Amino acid sequence: MHGAIEHKQVHPLVATVAGTVSRWGMLRRGDAVLVAVSGGPDSVALLHVLIELSAGLGLRLGVAHLNHSLRGRASDSDAAFVSTLAQKLNITCHTFKKDIQKLREKEGGNLEERSRRARYAFFEKTAAANGYRKIAIGHHADDSAELVLMNLLRGSGPGGIAGIAPVRGRSIVRPLIDVRRRDIIAYLQAGHISFVQDASNRDPGFLRNRIRNKLIPELCRNVNPRLPETLVRTAAIVREEEAWLQKIVAGMLDAATVESDGGQVILSAAYLSGLPVAALRRVLRTALEKLKGDLRGITFAHVSGVADLLLKKHAGRERHLPGRILARRRKLELVITRENRPLRETSPGRPPEKSVGFRYDIAPPAGRTSTVLIEETGQKLLLSVLDRDEMPGVASAGQNCGFFDMEKLAFPLMLRRYQAGDRFTPLGLNGSQKVSKFFIDHKVAHRLRQTCPILLNRGRIVWVVGHRIDDHFKVGAATRRILKMELLLA
Repeated sequence: MHGAIEHKQVHPLVATVAGTVSRWGMLRRGDAVLVAVSGGPDSVALLHVLIELSAGLGLRLGVAHLNHSLRGRASDSDAAFVSTLAQKLNITCHTFKKDIQKLREKEGGNLEERSRRARYAFFEKTAAANGYRKIAIGHHADDSAELVLMNLLRGSGPGGIAGIAPVRGRSIVRPLIDVRRRDIIAYLQAGHISFVQDASNRDPGFLRNRIRNKLIPELCRNVNPRLPETLVRTAAIVREEEAWLQKIVAGMLDAATVESDGGQVILSAAYLSGLPVAALRRVLRTALEKLKGDLRGITFAHVSGVADLLLKKHAGRERHLPGRILARRRKLELVITRENRPLRETSPGRPPEKSVGFRYDIAPPAGRTSTVLIEETGQKLLLSVLDRDEMPGVASAGQNCGFFDMEKLAFPLMLRRYQAGDRFTPLGLNGSQKVSKFFIDHKVAHRLRQTCPILLNRGRIVWVVGHRIDDHFKVGAATRRILKMELLLA
């Protein structure tokens, strides 16, 4: 940050943010900054702090708000609050309304991830169209701590426990990243600044809310009263080491690359086979990210499967990965290609590969939660028992969550791979339907059908996992205890 900022009786939070902005070089004098404002306490505080800092930096501020339409009138009310706030502060407000739920129903995918991607796409498009150089997001220290713990519990690698970066790319900045949530609330209260509360932030149906509202307070009381700060410090260390390792891995990838263009990378099998397994996985992840554009949907199991093409004699000759990525082993090379057409279970001129079968018996959760790892698909099921008053809004849960009446289930349940001839009664329909027809009607890719888990209760399908539950097992007016099952990446 260029230029000194003078403060008179400045609030401690503003001083902390000024230090963060300066240390990370987030803003320069005269910058145009688009501030993402949801209406909640974090983003409202961010906007007011940047207004205070703008006097010394000559910033041009704008407000951006995307209405996801996920909470009906409440979503519209939040949008109206943000527009009124910007008007009172004499700041240009850019708003847009998008029905994320309808989009997810049409195209599938995780609701939370679709919302996040839509939000950032809107911010970036608005910034580019209106000359904003930076986009300020209201993530703070507690957000980063929660993400670290959540990813750690999910079994994430170093990249997942690196927390939230203060700066991402050339435009995304997070000025509140060194500030605690309690300090944000104190700042708003001291300034008598109004904000709105999103009721979904208290919904125990979301893992992040349980970590925020139950697990972290419990650990702070009984293990480490400064746990959030500890997690943030750990994340910072991991993030710095990751940045250092990425440079080393980039050099290894260059050394391994025989040929590369926009749609394909050819790597030396001899060079890769000589690397330690940890280095090999990192090189492959980097190659996949470079080719695909991101690592969404790419799990540890996917990367290990590609590595096995080099390390195991009987591992087959190819692997199909999300994003139409095909990895093939040739005699002296590993070829990774981004295909233009959907991948099939077989390649032209090759015999079909045998589908991997699996079967798991699922006991009721011991206590209130349990986990089932599906090794063959690189996924896991998180089981939770809820009381009726803990039932979250189904519309906000996403298709990877299923809610079932516990009284209608007879344990152990059985989980197996989809089989030809499977039938069920999709939620909301009266008659039964073949699962194969359901897949066709909902455009489920052929390769995903072959590994789709099917949950059964005494031989009757309960859930086509990740797609639709059977109407018989739905939660009804008389339901008292609920089994929630969530499909996650392992």
